[in-house]
Amino acid sequence: MASEQKTMKSRWHYLPVYEENIDRDGVKHVDYSICEVYLDDSGLIDYWNAKPSLQPCGDSVEELVDSLELMLADTRKWEPVEYESLVSGMKLKKASHIQ
Repeated sequence: MASEQKTMKSRWHYLPVYEENIDRDGVKHVDYSICEVYLDDSGLIDYWNAKPSLQPCGDSVEELVDSLELMLADTRKWEPVEYESLVSGMKLKKASHIQ
């Protein structure tokens, strides 16, 4: 059972991330997107995709819907993280409504 739980943690997850930007008028704004992160067996970030924004896709409408549902579930699970602050070994924080 322990090895089963270990393998389940060690997989890709969808993480809400944000980037702070300043527009042409000098106004600061925050853009949110979804990033894939791979968690190691301890549940810490091991690596993530190179771009902060992920586009959902699938080989069929059903796969696309499944991907979107997973993205939505994971996005609700974790607190957003600034994309530039992602580091290997980082522990994700559960969303405040879950704790």
